[in-house]
Amino acid sequence: MEDGNAVIDESISLMSPSPVEKKKGDPVQAGTINGNKTFVMVTEKVGSEVVLPEPIP
Repeated sequence: MEDGNAVIDESISLMSPSPVEKKKGDPVQAGTINGNKTFVMVTEKVGSEVVLPEPIP
């Protein structure tokens, strides 16, 4: 996260059961859902460089 802060739902990408508060300098994973805040992030990996975890059966 380049600037701002947000409460992000990481359940899709990291299987985290609850929203996580992120602030400037924290990493933001692909596939996460932003709550209702505004922030700026820098994309470091795209396309085939992004790996999402396999769902746990």
